[in-house]
Amino acid sequence: MAESRRAARVGATVQSALAEVLREGLRDPRLRAAGLITITGVTVTADLSLANVYVMAPEQSPDVLDDMMRGFSSAAPFLRTAVARRVTLKRTPALRFHIDPAVQRGRRVDAILADMEPS
Repeated sequence: MAESRRAARVGATVQSALAEVLREGLRDPRLRAAGLITITGVTVTADLSLANVYVMAPEQSPDVLDDMMRGFSSAAPFLRTAVARRVTLKRTPALRFHIDPAVQRGRRVDAILADMEPS
């Protein structure tokens, strides 16, 4: 139980550090094209070696989202270093980025409900 609380604390700390880095801005045009990127959550493995970062963007075009994910993949080493500078950890977890599936499911449910409303 103590490990899961520690992983949750580390995840929250990594999330706030990443949010700070995104607020300062990144030069990658693939990330800029996605608009305002939001980090919706970070889960860290029990051994604290890997952080799964869930992101969403207002731009929902598949091409833009694919470019955004490629941008995050190439920026992951830089972002890990930036997190390490802001957070005091013995070992900074590797960052793996994912589009938040909950946001996509929510939008799909909204679309279904909108279709069901009487006109």
